[in-house]
Amino acid sequence: ARNVRSTNSLVDFQYVIEGKLGGCINFFTRIWDIAASWLFLREAGGIMVGLDGREIEFTLDKPGIAKTYPVIAGTPGIIHQLTPLLVC
Repeated sequence: ARNVRSTNSLVDFQYVIEGKLGGCINFFTRIWDIAASWLFLREAGGIMVGLDGREIEFTLDKPGIAKTYPVIAGTPGIIHQLTPLLVC
């Protein structure tokens, strides 16, 4: 594996959805960065979870809007291989 891109944009997630990247990890996303990509990725057969491997819980209250979501996105196989390596 290598760092192909280092951004905080929808492009990284779109590349995963299109199959151009096997997965991506982003430590500092906000709800508006990932909500649409989360849905598109699920429709494409992929998943997006927190770095601990748990489902993301989106909340629209004040704390939820201010929250930073560290996420990993990709195919289920890649996610299940990488999440044990990310948990400290």
